[in-house]
Amino acid sequence: MTPEQWEVGMLSTLLDYFQSGTDIYLINSPQFEEITIYLSISSPITFKIIAQNLTYIPDGESDSTSNSSSINQVFIDANSSIATNNSRQIYINPYVQSVKLNGQTWEKTWFRHSDISKGAVMELQMGPKPSKVWGVVDEEIEKKKGVEDRVVPPSMSATRSK
Repeated sequence: MTPEQWEVGMLSTLLDYFQSGTDIYLINSPQFEEITIYLSISSPITFKIIAQNLTYIPDGESDSTSNSSSINQVFIDANSSIATNNSRQIYINPYVQSVKLNGQTWEKTWFRHSDISKGAVMELQMGPKPSKVWGVVDEEIEKKKGVEDRVVPPSMSATRSK
């Protein structure tokens, strides 16, 4: 396995979705409050993901000493907006509300590897309900954007560029 293959595998695990055969990652609910990924072994190039307000508590426990950041699987309970995993943790803010990449507002639900390859910080603001703004597609606005600026990735875009 090459370092690049390992890197793609690690990022796709952390962000849940990697579009096979492309350099596109889809942004989804993170599984860690904060993580740093070393993109290069020879030089200190990192990709840091910070999930602000991603709050979890152990199911049925109020003892903060038992908090663990190990995640096996995350399930979303649509009725209560709570996600739980096999470690019996409860997430009370599992939904992405907004994203910043290197301090800039990021409206897209995806990014290319080239967006992070020289080092990056992604900040995700999390909340208890799905966002009514971030990740929402307005077809009229999308038609006016170039394919690289659309909310959904190029390969998933229903609106084709001419």
